[in-house]
Amino acid sequence: MIHSYGGPVMRSSVLLPGRPSAFLLMLAFLLPVTAYAQSGRIAGRVTDAQSGQPIPGVNVVIEGTTVGTATDVDGYYSIINVAPGVYSLRATFIGYTPLVVEGVEVNIDLTTTVDFELQEEAIGLEEVVVTSTPPIIQRDIAGSERNISADEIQRSPYQNINQVITSQVSVNAVSRFNDRPEIRGSSIEESKFIVDGIDQVDPLTNRPYSRINLDAVQEVKMQTGGFSAEYGNLRSGVVNVVTREGGDRYSGSFNIQYSPPGLKHFGPMIYSHQSTIVQPFVEPWQAFSNTNEFAEEGFAGWLAEAASPSRDPQHTGSAAELYALWLWRHRSQDSIDMLKELSRNGGNIRAAWEAVHGSLPAGASIPDGIGTVDVEFAPGIDPDEQTFHEVGDMPDYNISATFGGPVPFLNPVKFFLAYDRQQIEYMSAFPQPAYLDNSLRGKVTTRIGNTKINLNGFWSRQKGGDGGQGPGIDGWISTNPYNQFDGSNNKMWYTHCAVPGQQTRQIYAAQLTHTFNANTFAQLDVSHHRTDYKMLNDVRETKPLAAVPGQTSALQGLLNPDGESFDEIKDWARIRIGDYWYDEAPVGYSPVWWVDVTGYYRMSSCNVRYNNTYSRKWEVKGSVTSQVNRNNQVKAGFTVQNVNLQQYYYALDPSVNGGSLDQADARPWMVGLYAQDKIEYQGFVANIGLRLDGILHDAFPLLDGTGDAGPYSTYLLQGNTIRTDYDPNSPDYDPEKPTEIRLSDQLAREKTSQWRLSPRIGISHPISTVAKLFFNYGHMYQWADLFSYYRINYNTRQGNRVQSMGNPLLAPARTIAYEVGYEQNLFDRMNLRLTGYYKDINDEADWASYVPLGESSYSRRTNQRFRDVRGVEAFLELRRGVVTLPYGMDLSGWGSVNYLVESGGEFGYDQFFEDPTRQPVQVSTEVSDPDVRPLVKLNVSLSTPEELGPGGNGFSLLGGLDVSLLYTWQRGFQFTWNPENYPLVENNVRWAPYKRWDLRLTKSLFTQGRFDAMFYLDITNLFNQKYLTPPTNTEFTSNSDGWAWDSTKWFNTQFVNYMESLDLKVNEDGSVEGSQRPGDYKGDNIDLPDWTSFRFLDKRDIYFGIRLYF
Repeated sequence: MIHSYGGPVMRSSVLLPGRPSAFLLMLAFLLPVTAYAQSGRIAGRVTDAQSGQPIPGVNVVIEGTTVGTATDVDGYYSIINVAPGVYSLRATFIGYTPLVVEGVEVNIDLTTTVDFELQEEAIGLEEVVVTSTPPIIQRDIAGSERNISADEIQRSPYQNINQVITSQVSVNAVSRFNDRPEIRGSSIEESKFIVDGIDQVDPLTNRPYSRINLDAVQEVKMQTGGFSAEYGNLRSGVVNVVTREGGDRYSGSFNIQYSPPGLKHFGPMIYSHQSTIVQPFVEPWQAFSNTNEFAEEGFAGWLAEAASPSRDPQHTGSAAELYALWLWRHRSQDSIDMLKELSRNGGNIRAAWEAVHGSLPAGASIPDGIGTVDVEFAPGIDPDEQTFHEVGDMPDYNISATFGGPVPFLNPVKFFLAYDRQQIEYMSAFPQPAYLDNSLRGKVTTRIGNTKINLNGFWSRQKGGDGGQGPGIDGWISTNPYNQFDGSNNKMWYTHCAVPGQQTRQIYAAQLTHTFNANTFAQLDVSHHRTDYKMLNDVRETKPLAAVPGQTSALQGLLNPDGESFDEIKDWARIRIGDYWYDEAPVGYSPVWWVDVTGYYRMSSCNVRYNNTYSRKWEVKGSVTSQVNRNNQVKAGFTVQNVNLQQYYYALDPSVNGGSLDQADARPWMVGLYAQDKIEYQGFVANIGLRLDGILHDAFPLLDGTGDAGPYSTYLLQGNTIRTDYDPNSPDYDPEKPTEIRLSDQLAREKTSQWRLSPRIGISHPISTVAKLFFNYGHMYQWADLFSYYRINYNTRQGNRVQSMGNPLLAPARTIAYEVGYEQNLFDRMNLRLTGYYKDINDEADWASYVPLGESSYSRRTNQRFRDVRGVEAFLELRRGVVTLPYGMDLSGWGSVNYLVESGGEFGYDQFFEDPTRQPVQVSTEVSDPDVRPLVKLNVSLSTPEELGPGGNGFSLLGGLDVSLLYTWQRGFQFTWNPENYPLVENNVRWAPYKRWDLRLTKSLFTQGRFDAMFYLDITNLFNQKYLTPPTNTEFTSNSDGWAWDSTKWFNTQFVNYMESLDLKVNEDGSVEGSQRPGDYKGDNIDLPDWTSFRFLDKRDIYFGIRLYF
């Protein structure tokens, strides 16, 4: 008999000599390895089953490999640096029956204990085979971490690695599209994402790239507390992914997930003629009346607009012509259908409406005198191809494939390739209608003597945007389809205010592992990282034609066909309305401000940018790991990074946004040194380590030219930087190659360095055979992103005046983390883990302003923010294979609760003056009021055996069926509702909670030899539950006197009307009474906002999938 920690296991092996084999010890040297603890350890003891005495010299081998070792004089053995996976372990010794243990599971950075009890050899008994049961409690985990197997990923409703991450207990995220989840109250930029030992973080932004082919994943380790000393430059979490390697035979997979085209929100498409924010302009009985729904906001109807003496000369004409021009400039399919009917029926608006939408509603009438409109499409123009305010007509999909095996003619060289492609259509119109991501990973492995060589390559390209104006200075491209609408009713129409961006990443790495003996190995990694940022400005269909000096046809929009031949305008003309031809505007980009025919909706580009930013990083890492005895595993290592940052981010349309240029040029070095000891003694485990991190800043510009770092340098003031002509009308102006200015070339420069020491300790202590306590403590430092250190922002319309700049003297943000937990084995079936944590966070960066004498101010990054995060987590897991139901069905699942409280504020000063008579302004010392929002997640999975019910030829009707349900619930956010303005009333109401069910159903189709095929179904929001997304603070606490269609004012009005319609009374003490609460939407009394299409999101979404293995 043999035992594994947490439960008994049995098995036996082949007969080998009774003492350690020199050949076997040599084979042990060839264990695979990668950096960042990508492997685990198998250890245990071999004893005589009858006497209980240890047996020295027993050969313990991982079957199917050349990896193994022999027991020492006390019967102990240890096999280090084992890649994660499930193995069979064989123990053999002369005179004893071989024992084989199957199902030995090895996880990243953990020890799997397998003890053998060998029986004396008996006649007729060749070997004993038993199955290992993974322990309910892993004794050497001294923090919050979870290992997610490839099998769990395949069975759960995960479509990408982000969904794997956000389902974990410590992650504060509920939306399946959340691509910037918080880990224990800290942003994703404070975490590391590691694939095969290679850090995926871009130093430019400290943001990880986390897209990966899930079929290539061997195991994912998610850690949110108790980081060992080998992890540096992080403060929040570690996601450690190990991918598969090529085997001795060719194998691969193909996977496709497809979601048919459809809206991502409830209600009508936001640009359709059924949308409440479109109807007042297009429904004839409203559009030509001064009592339409938007009359209070300033739209008096097309008759009044046509008669207005203040009409823009570019937008003159009859009421019917203005109506048709609005349809053209807001081209949904409904608008195009209306224009087609108008061109066919002689311009009769009522007849066109009834042909497209049916009869007018009962009681509706169209005012007299609107007349007709002459509409003609240019020759060769297909009207249906001119739509751009149209969404919900593209599918979402994921396509992935893997392939690996031996490299032909180069045995024993193996390779593995993984390709991945994703498309997600945006909810609102955008110059690029969908997020796109393509990636390719490749791995080549071989061994030369005692050295293993891994060669890794990675390439990815993302295209898309982030928010209503496209990627910002940090280049972030969001996978969240709702992010492209920024909440502005004004901006939703001029989609080319935004500019899509592109990011291209490349990583090349070589990893060498040399094994010195059975207990010691060393590794050396060299990697090169390349990230390039680009703005995709070239999406305009036609070249602009100058109609008036300084303007373009897109702005002018007016050319009289009687005055010029059509040949001169045919390259851009699309449609004639009345006497004038119009181009494809507002599609494309324009450098001059203009608005639509109402005078309210902006139609010009507002964020057209040129981006030639890139980062290059070389990294060298080395470490030595040694199992010095059965109680101590020591590891020491170093990391050296050199980064080359070049930024050139320039506004091409300064007339709109004021004009700006962002530059950076730096080559810092970052160094890390660490040593740690993993101590294991009779169930007690301690991880003790110390880490030293340093940064050596490249020579950076001082704030004046004298060598003194004076904060009021004259070099920062208007006109003292290099003057460059940025006028778009200049004959020398070239937007693709703008003239560069470099403040850093003029100023004195110096180098500086900073160093930080981080102690780390984690302890796991058993308190019984079924329970343990754990505790950890550590200092974590993180260098700021390179923008915060080196970026300089100029105002190109004010003599290139410096507006803001980074600060290479920024101290790294520090988190001191404490964690204590209790873990219990319940009934040998479930694992209960309770964890309490506290994070003391200091020196986070913010902006401070400096005001020279008589000049404009500028801003600089400073350390002035702090936060406290504390919380409690509960996690209960029922593992697969523990509970067997009738017919061999298996029940498994887990549940988690995250209760987090966060508060924070600022310290020091945020305004400084050169004028000695003015005192620095201290920041507000008020600590933020925490909003406690518990988060609950539940997962239940039911699976059937491979053969169940009728079938044959590799198919079983009820066999191979997996059903996995995932439930998410989060408490609603707290805010102030005080219509009577009672004093001292704050945060007195709370929005309705968020809740959602998701489903994955997987069915094995057939198994024939090496070929497996399965069908699966992913359903998000299974029961199609509506949730009224709460507005942001500015949408119900701010007012604006700006645009008539200012989004803040409009959303505020809508929200107030909604809140006042609820059965909700606020008492003088702030308490509330009533049968309804904010977030409720059912009830005849409720005045739902007109923007419900923007607020009822996460409509049920169904993905159909096919996965093939061969």
